[in-house]
Amino acid sequence: MLSYEGLRQLEDEGLVTPRVNNFFTVGAALSISPVKSRLRPDNRDGRRPAMVKHWVNVNARGDLIGGPLKDRPFAVDDDFPAVTPFGCPSFLTLVTPQCAHGSYFVEGNVEVNRDIFAKEINDA
Repeated sequence: MLSYEGLRQLEDEGLVTPRVNNFFTVGAALSISPVKSRLRPDNRDGRRPAMVKHWVNVNARGDLIGGPLKDRPFAVDDDFPAVTPFGCPSFLTLVTPQCAHGSYFVEGNVEVNRDIFAKEINDA
């Protein structure tokens, strides 16, 4: 939320030249209604910040903080709303939300670190 608000504020101050190749939101609280409602009023439209060329959202299945953003109302280019929570034990396919939220940057999480982050960076 803070990064999104900050980029939109910079835009309001006249910084509109695209400088951020990839803006990654990961397990982003922007998906939670009470958080959306606390955004600055001008930012509730979900428009991509002018400085951002490509916006990628990633959320692990079971992460209660993050969630899908594309068209809710955010102008996300690529949305990965249900990646596998890496290294999280499951019971009947359920994982603890804490483990899911902490699984993105775990060493060995190829799905997120190679297949999403590295691919998006290399494609930029």
